[in-house]
Amino acid sequence: MERVGKMRLPVFAYILCLVFGTGSPACSQQVKPDLLTGESISATDEHPIDRELSLLLRKDPSTFGQMEAFSKGIELWDAELNRNYKALFAKLDDSGRQQLREAQRAWLAFRDAEFRRTDVLYGRKDGSMFRPMAVSARMELVKARALELAKSIEILDM
Repeated sequence: MERVGKMRLPVFAYILCLVFGTGSPACSQQVKPDLLTGESISATDEHPIDRELSLLLRKDPSTFGQMEAFSKGIELWDAELNRNYKALFAKLDDSGRQQLREAQRAWLAFRDAEFRRTDVLYGRKDGSMFRPMAVSARMELVKARALELAKSIEILDM
């Protein structure tokens, strides 16, 4: 993939569309970059939970609506995380299961500590915009773990 500086080209193009508007055909496509990898993600490649979250955010973009949407996102991603954990657990031998159990316990401790840190960080800020940001940060943490476990399942299925 070609890079512009240290930024991957799809991310750069996406930012240009945001800055200069969406009048061009390239900007009107329903493709956005994965901000972690820089790879393009089409609307059809988006996870169903992300699609549901987008619908909720469009339905009610108020601060309260955002907080409700991100809270629902936490609930859905946590359920996905649990499904992925159980599916991965079933694919492992005894040693792998024990390692997964230990890793998950450590992750849960990290999650709880990170939730507390996030609460303190955003709790110090004035303004209503920081409340949905705090809930979104919690959701993104749970989402990342759910996707991590899903990736492990994909690797075992190769």
